[in-house]
Amino acid sequence: MSQEEHLKQFASKLWLTDYLHGYRTPEDLWTFGIEDSLAVLNHVELRGRVLDIGPGGGLPGIVLAIVLRDVQFTLVDSSQKSCKFLTEITSALGLTNVQVLHERIEDFGKVHREEYDFAISRAVAEIRILAEYVAAPLKVGGMAVLWKGPSWVEELRTAQNALAKLRLAFKENHDYFLDDRFRTLVVLSKEAPTPHGFPRKAGIPEKRPL
Repeated sequence: MSQEEHLKQFASKLWLTDYLHGYRTPEDLWTFGIEDSLAVLNHVELRGRVLDIGPGGGLPGIVLAIVLRDVQFTLVDSSQKSCKFLTEITSALGLTNVQVLHERIEDFGKVHREEYDFAISRAVAEIRILAEYVAAPLKVGGMAVLWKGPSWVEELRTAQNALAKLRLAFKENHDYFLDDRFRTLVVLSKEAPTPHGFPRKAGIPEKRPL
């Protein structure tokens, strides 16, 4: 089965779930879900070990794992329902490069420190919250890639304190359009080891962002 056939099979199964928000038709899902996930391949060379934080129904992690078979993906989600679906679709598609973990990302980050080359996240939280999620698992020199919309500039401005405390830095952004919808990939780099104490307890980064 070709990559495109695998992607279509995944999109078909995902369309039958309730993980979809804002997709009115299967065509919308393909454009604003599948193609949006694949947009990173035009700008960033993902390699090694990649951590997908809060993949929900598998966007972008499953999509990218279908295309990048030599890259190892770890999908961490706090929803047991999501993890059950992700495990089932991983098996159905024969993806041997995907590990699915049912866990809070804050708890994951306390144990898995400086293990990943990349961390990715799409439609999960604002940058100052995501910064605390991605920092500890990334290797020094590793990068976080965050899918964002037009509000990314303001989000980045309010995230400066978090980035400084977590030893992260804004590296670059890559703008693109899907039909008439503006999107950007915000890339952060890890400059030094994450200080002890981060991430904080589960739920705290969202309730009290840095």
